[in-house]
This record gives sequence, C-alpha cells and structure tokens, in this order.
Amino acid sequence: MTTRNASTIGSRHHRRLSNYLLDRRFQLKYVGMIMALSSLLSVALGSFLVQQMRENSRMLQLDAELDPVFQEQLAQADAQAVLVLVGTLVLFNLALGLGALVLTHRMAGPLFVFRRYLAMLAGGKIPRVRALRKGDEFADVLEGLQEAVSAVEARARADLEVAQRLRALTEGAVDAVAIRAEVDRWAEDKRALLGEEPPPNPRLDHPAQDA
Repeated sequence: MTTRNASTIGSRHHRRLSNYLLDRRFQLKYVGMIMALSSLLSVALGSFLVQQMRENSRMLQLDAELDPVFQEQLAQADAQAVLVLVGTLVLFNLALGLGALVLTHRMAGPLFVFRRYLAMLAGGKIPRVRALRKGDEFADVLEGLQEAVSAVEARARADLEVAQRLRALTEGAVDAVAIRAEVDRWAEDKRALLGEEPPPNPRLDHPAQDA
C-alpha cells in the first residue's frame, strides 16, 4: 500500500512537470541559457565578494595584534559568510530557473496552439480560434491570427454564395448537368474548408416531383 501511494505521488509530480514542459526543446533551451548566464554572473559576484571579505578580515587581523582568539572568530565569521553567500546565490538561481520555466510555459502553450491552427489551415480546415489562458503570452499575435482566420472564412463563405448563385443560373442550360457538377465540386471544397455539411438534395428528397 505504501509503495503504491509513493508511486502515485511520484506519477502526479511527473505529470505536473510534464504539464509545464509543453515544448521541451524550446523551454529547456531558454531555461538553460538563462540559468547559465545567471550562474556565470553569480560566480563572478561571489568571487568578488569573497575576495573583499578576506581582504577585510586580513586587515582586521593586522589590527588585532595577532590575537589568536580574535583570528579564529574572524575565520569562523568568514566561513559562515561564504556559506550564506553560496546558499543565497544557489537559491537565487533555482528561483530564477523556476521563474524561467513558468515564463516559457506561458510562451510554449500559445505557440503549440498556433501551430495547431496553422496545421488546420494548411489541411484545408478553418480553425475555431479560442482565447488563450489567463497570463499567457502572445495575445496580440492571437488577435492577428483571429483576423486572418476571419478573413479566410469570409472569403470562403462569399465563394460558397457565388457557387450557389451559379448553380441556380445553370438550371436551364443545355449542358447544365456538367456545369452543375463542376460547381458542386467547387462548392464542396469550400464547405470542407468551412467544416460544414452539404445541404440536402431536393431532387433526392422529393423523387415524386421529378417523375
């Protein structure tokens, strides 16, 4: 029972981490770059501060007239200060890494959605653009994408109306059957783009009238 509970908790933590890593390559790349730069700056700053502390301690030791007790206290104080400094810089870098992970998550989520919308457009379908989650980035890009999708949808509907009017005009033509078939194929492509079902065929619904 204990082993099962532990595995369940571990799988939950793994799912939570996976939820934040929507695009591992993109997110880990930028999180790694941010943490690498922060680590370099932390090492440089830490080295400078440690050197300054040691220099100050050396000056105090000279003023203490070689008092062994005072020198030992200074050494302990320096060691504690170094530990505190190192711990602070490590915690800072970890917090920065977590912040970068959250930030890239808010970027990777919209990018994932945008790729899906573009794939639908490339496949001949008009996506239903939805609002992003609260706090996500690229809201202005979504607005531009929404305008583009709306324009494509408007053109497709206009083309569908033209097809319907052309079909009505060819009812009495000599080769109306071939013309209507071509127009129907063109209109069917537009309906597929819009994701709509074809209208019912009145000739099939009322065969007695044709007879």
